[in-house]
Amino acid sequence: MTLIFGFSRQDVPILCGDTLLTHYSETPTTRRLPASGTLPDSIAVDFGVSISGLKQKVNIIHDTVVLAWAGPYVSAFGLAKEIKSHVERFGPSAKEIMRILEANAEPDLSCLAMVLDGDGTKLSYVWHRVEGTDLRRFQHVRYAGTGSDYFKETIAKLDSVDPIPNPAIDNFASVLCDALAFASQSIGRELYTFQNLVERWGGAIELCYRGPTGFTKLDKIAFAHFEYDETTPERGLTWKPKLLLNRYNGEELECIALLCAQTNDTSIFSIVRDDTTVIRPLISEKATHPQLLPKTFDYNWLCTHFTYSRAGKSLWSMAHVTACSNGPRPFRVTVQGTDVIVKFTNKLGDWMRKQILAYQRGEKPSAL
Repeated sequence: MTLIFGFSRQDVPILCGDTLLTHYSETPTTRRLPASGTLPDSIAVDFGVSISGLKQKVNIIHDTVVLAWAGPYVSAFGLAKEIKSHVERFGPSAKEIMRILEANAEPDLSCLAMVLDGDGTKLSYVWHRVEGTDLRRFQHVRYAGTGSDYFKETIAKLDSVDPIPNPAIDNFASVLCDALAFASQSIGRELYTFQNLVERWGGAIELCYRGPTGFTKLDKIAFAHFEYDETTPERGLTWKPKLLLNRYNGEELECIALLCAQTNDTSIFSIVRDDTTVIRPLISEKATHPQLLPKTFDYNWLCTHFTYSRAGKSLWSMAHVTACSNGPRPFRVTVQGTDVIVKFTNKLGDWMRKQILAYQRGEKPSAL
């Protein structure tokens, strides 16, 4: 499942997307190529790519332009190069970028863009072949991809209720939390599988926003999945032993993906599979790549996915996002060689237990 989306709330615009490369182009011969492995030499030479299964879907292709795409990779690559070349020669113009999209986008290519027009103070939205709506609290809602239906349902549910004020975070962080929650919940059914990152999407979420110094991608996002099964209440809250962390090393996205197994100590797990990978941008001017960052689990944002099950079958699930760059981490992970030590705070556990009690009292849990 793939998904790109964008919206604005209280003057904070964002673009978000996954990284799964489903196919390369519209021609029958390349469309049937597997989504993992290495591209044929001819395509690698012509289009300057080397990684096939995963690619950044949200790209800052110029200081004034961010482009999110879903569809054939080759079409997206050519379109991004065309937009970049035009902006570098003539400057940013939402009208001209819209013209380029309409003239060059393939039928299966969907695009969302944020453009800083003129002197860089006016933000414009540009899109092509996407669905959209304006809601009560969320404006300029646009989305595309196979995960669109679930995203549309999720954002509509959140829009129908007023959020509980959280004095610990400001409006800016609150909007980013909303976006991460949408992404985590909408694609969570694949985000928390135990499949290899290149075989399917598996964990990389990108979120771009307009910060004080320009367009920026949200860095150091961790994911955790917990489950409660009502048929085995004595087990309590169970952590699904997979660690996911998305962080940037320059323009490259490093996705730490570790499959773990329980040891005799309930807080210590052994690493049984390391699917850590580097996901490169759609276009890049750099010929060399930075050395990998140390394998730590230091994060600023935590997406917690909670599933309520019966005999192993999920009845409902929900996502919760915590902004914790300036505070204690509710989910603590220490990597020591082939072992990881995992602990979570009472506060995080209390949030999940609250949802369990509400459901058992007959109250419908909130979607987010």
